[in-house]
Amino acid sequence: MVVVVKVTDYNGNPIAGANVTFIGCCLYDPLSSCKINGINVKNPDFQMSDITDAEGIVKFYTGCTLGLQFTGTVSAYGYETESYTGSLQAFSSNTTVTVSLPKITNPVNGKCPNGYYMENGQCVQGSVLHHILSFSWLDIILIVLLILIIFIVIRGVKK
Repeated sequence: MVVVVKVTDYNGNPIAGANVTFIGCCLYDPLSSCKINGINVKNPDFQMSDITDAEGIVKFYTGCTLGLQFTGTVSAYGYETESYTGSLQAFSSNTTVTVSLPKITNPVNGKCPNGYYMENGQCVQGSVLHHILSFSWLDIILIVLLILIIFIVIRGVKK
């Protein structure tokens, strides 16, 4: 079984030279005491690491045949580290996992550029999902109230 890890930035561009760690457990192996729960691994069957090529790809050859469960991390200079997990069923040949890394930069005058959010003193490129989840309950209540007021005003004008 082969696990291909493809590393890109948020725009889909490959990141060459990224460090990829890979920890795995062969499933249904009577000699294995390996257990994976999320990214926590107990008694892994193997641990490997490699550097991505010019296309942002690294391949891990596992030797498992009855199934595989795996986890790992991806890090690169100028990007935030991300984790990944996956599995392969019995007699599968390979799988590809794509990991997109957000860019990081230093704040200028204590502020992050547009499209970035502050995390641990650095500006991290943010996804749309992160921005949605970063709203506080107060922000959500204010938005709902604003929409409600606009709706009431528009209905009042139509009468």
